[in-house]
Amino acid sequence: MNKRLIRLLTLLFIALFEFTSLTLKAQGNLTLTGSVVDNSNNTPVELATVKLISTEDPNNIKSLQTDSAGKFTIKGLKKGIYSINVSYLGYKMLDKAGIELTGATPVYNIGILKLIPNLNQLGEVQVKAEKQLVSNKPGKMEINAQSKIFASSNTAFDVLQKAPGVALLNGSFKINGNVEPDILLNGRRTPLSMEELKSIPYDNIEKIEIISNPNSSYEGDRKAIINIVLKNKVKETGYNTSLYTEYARNKYNQFNFGGDFSFKQKKYTITASAGRIWTPAFTDITGNRYYEQDGQNYLLNTKSFIKNKPTLLYYNAGLEYYIDTANTFGVYYRGTNTKISQEPNSVSKTFLGNTADDSQLVSLINTTGLTKTDATNATYTVNYEHAFHKKGTKFSLESNLGSYDLTQNQNTISSNVNTPTNTSGIINDAKSTIDLFNINADFQTAFSKAITLQIGGKFNNSTTKDGLVSDSVKNNAVINAAGQTNNFKYEEKIYAYYFNLDYDFGFATLEVGTRIEDTRSTGIAAIASQSFTKNYTNVLPGAQLYKKWGSGQTLTLSYAKKISRPSYRDLNPFVFIIDPYTYVSGNPFLNPSTYNNFKVEYSIHSVNMSLSYRTQKNIITQLPVLNSETNILTYSPLNLDKKRNISFDLNFPLKVANWWTLENSSTVLHDHYESQLAGGAFTRNKINFTNNFVSTFTISPGFYFNTAFFYTSPSVFNFYQVNALSSLDFGLKKELLKKKLTIDVNYYDVYRGRKDVLTVNYLNLHNSLSQFTNTRYFNFRLTYSFGNQSINGNLKNEPKATEEGDRVKNGLNQ
Repeated sequence: MNKRLIRLLTLLFIALFEFTSLTLKAQGNLTLTGSVVDNSNNTPVELATVKLISTEDPNNIKSLQTDSAGKFTIKGLKKGIYSINVSYLGYKMLDKAGIELTGATPVYNIGILKLIPNLNQLGEVQVKAEKQLVSNKPGKMEINAQSKIFASSNTAFDVLQKAPGVALLNGSFKINGNVEPDILLNGRRTPLSMEELKSIPYDNIEKIEIISNPNSSYEGDRKAIINIVLKNKVKETGYNTSLYTEYARNKYNQFNFGGDFSFKQKKYTITASAGRIWTPAFTDITGNRYYEQDGQNYLLNTKSFIKNKPTLLYYNAGLEYYIDTANTFGVYYRGTNTKISQEPNSVSKTFLGNTADDSQLVSLINTTGLTKTDATNATYTVNYEHAFHKKGTKFSLESNLGSYDLTQNQNTISSNVNTPTNTSGIINDAKSTIDLFNINADFQTAFSKAITLQIGGKFNNSTTKDGLVSDSVKNNAVINAAGQTNNFKYEEKIYAYYFNLDYDFGFATLEVGTRIEDTRSTGIAAIASQSFTKNYTNVLPGAQLYKKWGSGQTLTLSYAKKISRPSYRDLNPFVFIIDPYTYVSGNPFLNPSTYNNFKVEYSIHSVNMSLSYRTQKNIITQLPVLNSETNILTYSPLNLDKKRNISFDLNFPLKVANWWTLENSSTVLHDHYESQLAGGAFTRNKINFTNNFVSTFTISPGFYFNTAFFYTSPSVFNFYQVNALSSLDFGLKKELLKKKLTIDVNYYDVYRGRKDVLTVNYLNLHNSLSQFTNTRYFNFRLTYSFGNQSINGNLKNEPKATEEGDRVKNGLNQ
């Protein structure tokens, strides 16, 4: 089956390349450029429609829209005589004929085209031209965040929930069915957490970029990227301040507040942001575990309620100094402090047989506890960029120093109702420090208008130190658990080099590149003298062919190979006791996972569709292992042999009326897992369907109402079968005081459809888990901005995102 599928995809790619080649032969290699301005004040006219018509073939029409500077570029033209037509709402139509392309020069500049305002039309028209929702560009899909479909959004989190091709599943955003991307801000910051996404005001966002196959200039761990691009007008000077306060309620009251400040001058830019996020939440879990012991069948039924009281403080600052037009120097600081208090309460009942029959009750254990976590993260960045006199040539150097500290105290007591005076429990004191240092160098040059080369390198050094002091509690007496007390040290060095070559044929764009990453790591644990050394080198090639033709049609063929290293926490061999029957441990012998992703993407106007085929080796996942004698279930990470999936995505908007806009995004996914484990062969496969339907109503200018319905059918995830999920959200937004003040009201997951139900049947383990978190909640938010609204925290050279920082986050979030 696998070979047949590979052959089929190979034939598909060959057919598409042949089709593209034939299409390209019919195109020319000449280019026409120009710009459109307002005749009354010479300001650029953005989004003006430019149509180029061949006099030899009037049906041959090329159409596009001007960019934010009023400029346009039409490629793939043949020799001949053309006429041009320019139109925009509120202006008289402009026609110019007799434009001759002789081929004497490959690029012909038509100059400045001036549109004359239509005063009569300006007095009548109330509708403003709008960019299309989705457009395909080389290497990425761009989503216009200012589309009416997002009008009721208040943060970046809301925008992503409604974005075409993006789905919120199991607490994280996914694309192409089940690929979890890194979420970046302006392409250069450390990946954002869910809490940080909720602190970015919607009005600051210009567009969302979805990069399914990041090129070789990105780190090898970047399987996919969602890049949030902020609005920016670098030439403007002044200041801008935005403050927000937010109240929300799920089962508990939540209160958040924060703000950001930006100050821009010709020689420098200063930015700062800070906030406090206090979001008490809960996790309500019901688990059923079926097992056999001494020839008898048993059912362990556990009901747990965990109250979480997290408080997050974040504080960021940056200074960018423009030495001259060619040199820029920047320093940045980013810090967070997270304090979490968890109060778990659970009741575990064991029954004889396979049903929860109280007459067959064998034991009943109550567990209570308190876990306190304190995590402090700080990152310092220095960077420098030099732009050479040669256009398109620049060099940049950046260094990052990061420190991540975590302390955790866990105190749990369990008692059996049959013998209430006999209690048992644990006291764990864990400490983890992670120190990171990396340096990146990048060079880019343009050999010509058609050829661009990028080369660069990176060195990273990380050191992780984990310590655990564990004690047992028996009848209120503390007993040192020497077998659980441990120390673990992990050191890792990564050397990376890459090149990326772009060639613009005029009628199409080709990009090829390769990244080489050499990893050297050592680890040692004090208990049992566990130690390991891992050295490996990965070659990660990538390629992409992009073609645009006709009236808004694009075709993209891409391939990328990527790597995913285990989080630092996954490598930690410590055993953490969750309750008397559930343990969690790490695995220092994990191997990195590798991916191969092929993608075909086609778009026409705002309709976008894609077909992806992805293979993965050494999938990192948690294996639940049941000890039949003690009935203890231990979750430990391991590598599954391989996985493959194929997905088809379709998204399109529909403007029913000026006051009603719809957007539909659908994904069909087939997942297949297979591996040889100690218990024998393991396979899982399933077809899954996901749909996101968003509807926005304009009640009046600046007043919007939004509904969003989400559904995903049953699916598989590693060892688990996952039940269907769905949700219905409502949103209301009102803009006041010339958009300086916005009021947002949202109600998420109205009927509690986002309830996770998972089952696993593997070897002697037959387990089901039903989990509900704080997905249903009410939200009220006020945002006020003052100063120059065109100024924000979008710096010229923001710190680069690092894979290592993301691996720290993944580990700390477990």
